[in-house]
Amino acid sequence: MQILLVDDDKTILFTVGGFLRQLGHKVREAGSANEALTYLAEDDFTLVLTDIVMPGTSGINLLKEIQGMPLVKCPKVVLFTGYGDLESAIAAIRAGAYDYLLKPIKVEDLITLLRKIEAYDEGENDGGHCECLPPVKYDQREPVYIYSKAMAGVVAQARKYHTDRTIPVLIEGETGTGKEIIAKIIHGNGTATDAPFIAVNCGAIPSSLFESELFGYEAGTFTGGNPKGKKGMIAAAHGGTLFLDEIAETPADLQVKLLRVLQEREYYRIGGVKKIKADIRVICATNADLLAKVREGHFRKDLYYRLRGGIISLAPLREMRNSIIPLAINFLRSAARKKGKLFRSISKAAAEVLLNYQWLGNIRELKSVIEWAVFMYNDVLLQPEHLADILVESSKSNTNGTATLPCVEGDNLWLPSGEFPLDDFIHRIVVKAIDMHKGNKAAAARYLKISRREFYGRFKEVALKGEQEQ
Repeated sequence: MQILLVDDDKTILFTVGGFLRQLGHKVREAGSANEALTYLAEDDFTLVLTDIVMPGTSGINLLKEIQGMPLVKCPKVVLFTGYGDLESAIAAIRAGAYDYLLKPIKVEDLITLLRKIEAYDEGENDGGHCECLPPVKYDQREPVYIYSKAMAGVVAQARKYHTDRTIPVLIEGETGTGKEIIAKIIHGNGTATDAPFIAVNCGAIPSSLFESELFGYEAGTFTGGNPKGKKGMIAAAHGGTLFLDEIAETPADLQVKLLRVLQEREYYRIGGVKKIKADIRVICATNADLLAKVREGHFRKDLYYRLRGGIISLAPLREMRNSIIPLAINFLRSAARKKGKLFRSISKAAAEVLLNYQWLGNIRELKSVIEWAVFMYNDVLLQPEHLADILVESSKSNTNGTATLPCVEGDNLWLPSGEFPLDDFIHRIVVKAIDMHKGNKAAAARYLKISRREFYGRFKEVALKGEQEQ
C-alpha cells in the first residue's frame, strides 16, 4: 500500500513510518499539510494518515483540499486525534474522512485499520468520494482504465463473451469510445495470447477488393494477382479473432457471404471449390445506427440479428463525466514519461475546462488533446492555457452535428454544426457571471458590459432565482 504520513511531530513520522515499512508498505512522510499537497500532486496514494492539529493548515482542511483535487486514485484519509479532541474527529468523519485513530497510536489499532482498508480495496466494501476502480489490462502492454461502474459492467460483459468463441459480438458506440479495446478484451480476457487478432476496417477497403481481402483467392484467379493465390483475413484469423470495424460499410453482395461464415463456419476462396473451415471468433463494431440501416434497406436484417448474438453498447465520454479527469491524468502522466516532461497532475481550472468540453471524439480525442499539450508545454500542473489552442482546433473540426460550445479566438467565432441552443447558452453565461461575483447582480452586469436595468430586463428570471437561492 502507498501511504502518505502527515504530522509536524518528527517522532511520530519516524516511529509510525518505520512500523508501516516493516509491514511492507511504501511510506512518504510530510511535515505539514502544504508539503503533503505537493506529494499528492506528484504521486498516487492509497491512504493518507494525518494529524488534525498542525501549524498552518489543519488535518481537516487538508482533507477538504484532497477532496477537491483531480486525483487519479482517491486516497482514504484517516486522522490522528487526542482523547480531548474527539469532536474534531467526528466532524472530520462527517466531512468525508475514512476513519480516525486516537493518540497515542496503538499498534493493534493501526493494523486493524490497514486490514480494513485492504479489504475495502479488494471489493468487500463500496463507497468513497469517487468511482475510481483499478485499471483493467486487456493484454500485458496497455491498461484499460475504468472509472465508472457502467464501464466496469462493460468489461465484465466482454470477459463473459470471451468464454464462448461461437457467439458473434456487436459493439456499438461513437467514434473514439474504445470499441477495438473492448474487442481485444473479448479476444484475450486480460492476458497475453498468441492467438491472432485481425482487425479489418470495412470502410477503408474498396468494394471491388473486399471479397478477395476477406476470403482470399486461389492461384490463377486474377490476372496480375499473386500466382500462388492469397489467403484472406479469415484465414489469417484462424484460431483467433476477426474484428470487423465499421461493419455497416460492408458491401451488400458480401453481407450474405459473411452470414454464411457465421452460420456454417465455412467458406470458399474466390475461384475455389473446396470448403474451408472458419475457426474464428467474429466481433463487429459500428458507430452507425445499424437498425436504421436495416430499415433503409442498406443492411441485411438476417445478418443484423445474427451479429447481435452478443451486444455491447459504449456510452460517449460526455455521458461519463466522472471518468474525464482520471483518464486525462493517466494520459498526461503516460505522455510525460515518454517525452521526459514534468507533468504530474491537472489544475482545478484546467479540470473545469476539460469537464465543460463536449468531447465529440470521445476518449481518443481526450488522449490526443492531452498528448498535444504535453508535447507543446512542460510544467508540473496542466493549466487552461496549455489547452486553449488545441481545444479551439478540435471544436472547429467537429462536424457530426452534436451541439457543443462555441469557440472564440481573436476576431474569429466558430459555431458548432447542427442546431445550437442559444437561449440555454446565454442562460448559462448569466448564471456563471452571477456565481463569479458571488450573487452581486450589479457586478455581474458590469462584467457583461450591460446596464443593471438591461440586465434585469433581459435576465429577470435568472436574477430573481439567484436572489431566492441566497
